Amino acid sequence: MKAAVLGYGKSGRAAETLLRHAGAVQVDIFEDKNNAYPSISEFRNGYDRVAVSPGIDIIKRGLKIDNLTSEIELAYEALAGKGKIMVMTGTNGKSTVTYLTSQILENAGIKAVACGNIGVPFGEVVLKGGCDVFVLELSSFQIELLRNFKADMAAITNLAPDHLDRYPSYEAYIKAKMDVLKFVKEDGFAVLPDEKELLRHAEYYKGKRVIINEAMNGFPKLTGKTMDFGAYSLDTARFPLFGTHNLLNLAFSLASADSLLNFKGDITPQAESLKGLPHRCEYAGTVDGVSFINDSKATNVYSTLACLKGAKAGNVIILGGRDKNGDFSLLADELNRAASTVIAYGEAARIIKEKLKGLLICDFVTSPTMEQAIKTGLNVAPKGSNVILTPACSSYDSFNNFEERGERFMQIVKELGGK
Repeated sequence: MKAAVLGYGKSGRAAETLLRHAGAVQVDIFEDKNNAYPSISEFRNGYDRVAVSPGIDIIKRGLKIDNLTSEIELAYEALAGKGKIMVMTGTNGKSTVTYLTSQILENAGIKAVACGNIGVPFGEVVLKGGCDVFVLELSSFQIELLRNFKADMAAITNLAPDHLDRYPSYEAYIKAKMDVLKFVKEDGFAVLPDEKELLRHAEYYKGKRVIINEAMNGFPKLTGKTMDFGAYSLDTARFPLFGTHNLLNLAFSLASADSLLNFKGDITPQAESLKGLPHRCEYAGTVDGVSFINDSKATNVYSTLACLKGAKAGNVIILGGRDKNGDFSLLADELNRAASTVIAYGEAARIIKEKLKGLLICDFVTSPTMEQAIKTGLNVAPKGSNVILTPACSSYDSFNNFEERGERFMQIVKELGGK
């Protein structure tokens, strides 16, 4: 077999390994530099398999060819049915749901691993072996490349406008995400959000489904600190992650894991030892009675909105970085509820100020850097409140990525005496 790999990041490298494992005697690597690719006819006629990385737009490149494949498809072939696959997708929360679900399964004694878009290639863990359940996070780009893949269940956390530089419309983005249901087995299971527009796109799906109510006044039902799913319930006071939006993430995770575990009664022990992912509403420490929360992963307005909805009143909210053409006015209502002060920093500070002008009843100040914003936040935050970094912007004005930004936030808090 002669094969090609287009794009050579983590997914591309895993695809190369999988192709060689499948018997390819020649694997040609094409990195996305200066668009130096062979012609479409050469890809179609010169190779048995062409593995495309998710970052490459197959429509724009004209790569709708029969021999097209992907790392996810190749890993599925290599798995050969020896394990269950749970797919997690959505705009926000999918990584946290992936991670929480894998922990819940592991705590129940099942050999599970979180993989895919969360950072560890699916192919890498399949070839490593020793796993019974693959909790697989997929982006819309990865879903586009699915062909023969079949999952045992899929969860879609939510959808909001995203990647509109790649999709012609929000409707096209919704369809790309919802298409994941086409790749769930006939006897499979789906966990879906109670959103009318999304459910309209899921009408063709005839398998078992659970609908998660975002307000948590149906399934599940949140009464005080008790989250009730009918057959099972838990005390949310013992769930360690910050924010009510993480309770929603927990609901998706438990409903997904329940498709394998069949929970009964009080399952609080399943939740109290769970850990969140770094830079997603991560506790950074407390200084002089003020707690610091690192939500650096919130690189768009909708992620920040989810964080704000999960916060109580009286916080200092830090926004900023490099603007991604976000509509910051969408944050106004939640900022007025959750914030005593909003601090905008970096390149986007001026834009944020303009977009929120006349909309806020809380205090608003700007800062040249994130470090200064943190120090200002400590000075103005009421004792017992939080200073929350939830930028709604990319990190590229000052940092290489959101991880670096979040690590610097954690470091500054520590330098200020955070414990």
